Amino acid sequence: MTDWFGKLRRFRATRQAILDGECLWDYDSERLVKEGYLGPWSFDRFKTFNILFFLLVVGAVVGAVLSALYPGASAVSRNKFEAIHPELVPLLEPVSKLVAAGWFCIAFWLSGFLMGWGSIKPEDSTPERRGRATKAYLYLDGAHGLWPQLSWGVFAVLWFYNNRAGALGPAWAATATIFIMFPVFCWQAYVNAKKIPELLFRVNHYFTRDDAPWSRLVLAYVIAGVATWALQMASVVLVAVFAYALQGLEHVVKFK
Repeated sequence: MTDWFGKLRRFRATRQAILDGECLWDYDSERLVKEGYLGPWSFDRFKTFNILFFLLVVGAVVGAVLSALYPGASAVSRNKFEAIHPELVPLLEPVSKLVAAGWFCIAFWLSGFLMGWGSIKPEDSTPERRGRATKAYLYLDGAHGLWPQLSWGVFAVLWFYNNRAGALGPAWAATATIFIMFPVFCWQAYVNAKKIPELLFRVNHYFTRDDAPWSRLVLAYVIAGVATWALQMASVVLVAVFAYALQGLEHVVKFK
């Protein structure tokens, strides 16, 4: 816990430095440690995983409250693994979370490199410039994307639990959540599609819209999205294969 609070202090210092215009992507590891800053991967990873943890807590609390208020509706809720093998649901749920955590880490790593690649023109692309651009993207995403991503995630969790299994909560709550989500979505879209790319292009010395490689960056976003979807589908397939393998093993044991 002490280590987490120490990282939190360094995260806040790093974020403030980025917002103040410090070019931390040009600092070496020794200087970052000396001045109390997190490295680019550690910085963005700390932001991402703590948002996910917070959303898991919010989801658990909201789910428990709605289940207590609307027990009839929650009883209708059906676990997604029951269709695969009802008896293996207690085992498949933790396996699914473990696999999902694995693909999320891969997607996180891949997205950072793709954004660095997509923000530089082919004729300007070198390993050094791509590495610098990747570091800059991770710092900019962690600094500017914190509150939009957290806000969007909270309202997405509220909407999900209000609509799960034929609406665990009242219809007006789901409708109100959608109306609130729209401006938050616009905020998130503005930060991801305009603010961060423009700052990243300036880091790479593209100061006008016509000079910046927007089409290449859009392609990077598309590739990252498709890769994330493919990894998610692969995780579902892996869990299903695992379930059917256990089911087959169970039949073999019973036959013997």
